[in-house]
Amino acid sequence: MKAHHFIAPALAAVAGGFWISQQEDTLTELEEKTRVVRDRLQKFEVATTSASSSPAAAGSVDGAKDEFTLTDGTLDWKAIGQLIAEAQKGGGMPTNMKTFMKLQAKLMEMDESEIEEGFNKIATLDLPEDVAQQLKQSLIQMLAEKNPEKALNLMGDIISSRQDQLHWTQQNAFKKLAAKDPAAALSWLDQQLKDGKFVSKALDPSENPRLRFESALLGGLLKSDLATVKVRLATFSADERKQLFSDTHQWRQGGKMPVEFLELARENLDGDEATQTIAEAWSSRHNVDLKEVTKSLKELPFSEGERHTIVKKSIDHVLQNNREDDNHRTAYEWAREHDPESAGPLIAESLARTGMWGNELEGNFEKALDLSDSFQDPLVAREFVNLYARENDSNWQEALNKFEDPALAEKMRAIYETLPAVSE
Repeated sequence: MKAHHFIAPALAAVAGGFWISQQEDTLTELEEKTRVVRDRLQKFEVATTSASSSPAAAGSVDGAKDEFTLTDGTLDWKAIGQLIAEAQKGGGMPTNMKTFMKLQAKLMEMDESEIEEGFNKIATLDLPEDVAQQLKQSLIQMLAEKNPEKALNLMGDIISSRQDQLHWTQQNAFKKLAAKDPAAALSWLDQQLKDGKFVSKALDPSENPRLRFESALLGGLLKSDLATVKVRLATFSADERKQLFSDTHQWRQGGKMPVEFLELARENLDGDEATQTIAEAWSSRHNVDLKEVTKSLKELPFSEGERHTIVKKSIDHVLQNNREDDNHRTAYEWAREHDPESAGPLIAESLARTGMWGNELEGNFEKALDLSDSFQDPLVAREFVNLYARENDSNWQEALNKFEDPALAEKMRAIYETLPAVSE
């Protein structure tokens, strides 16, 4: 058994996974939240390592009672469950981090057989159902890091309900298998289909659990066997294909979109649907760094419409996820480079989307005006005011009266009065 010096996603789930797994998250959101918890715990581990480096401190830790090990040397899952239950009461984080870090070290030393033994043991204990589920989820995540196919087989039947804590864990295990060994994933999924494990009575394709497995499989096969991907896609209806392409994260390999996805989306989706899907794939929901998007725009053969929509979605992501004071300038300058004719209206629309009420209206108009003045582009401020007027014409005067800066309110009024729809 080999201990790891970092805290894995599985253990981040043990520490803070209660608030993760109790929500209906997409796989992307689950991984992002897990990453945040893991990073916090890693910082704690670094801080406490130096504090316990002295001989006295080390001796006190080594000599402390091991509250998680039974006399036969196996882990005391009931004691671990009690720690989890206490953490749940504290909002998902343990009250005693030193005790938790000791548990973290023990769990990270487990091999595949020990994980499987622990998973089966938990089912025999008198633990609260939510605690037992959390422990199972954590162990499955750990096993999926080592052997995703074994993790899937240990879980048993397909978990179709998104309300179940183990639903996304099962999805994640299969995605890991598809990325590691696409042929094994194909064989595993086809066997589940043959055994009737994916019978779905839902009329809405989004409720069919098979499709979420299929998209992960197709993403794993994309680089190695494009022909099989195309043949498999042809067996689905138009609505089902739309669902297969809806979660672009499932198709990512090594954090990046394969270029083959571009051709597949164009072939299997209607025009606008394909454009929106491609744009979402290459703008990235959690994107705040435009370097990768810039590289893709330079290297890949996007159509004019696809490029325009990628730029638009990327600007939206930057303004929504990056709250730095100059984020609007960063986004605008980037848009001018990649879609110069549309940069002004696009940034105005994104600013409007982040807020056009109260202080947000004043702050976002100030940003739009700043860009218009700095870059001699009157379209930014004008289009921002135009967007506001379309939705809030009856509340116009009332909104201006609430501005803290009278000069700014006057500038917005002056632009408003030049709009054709207002002056006619």
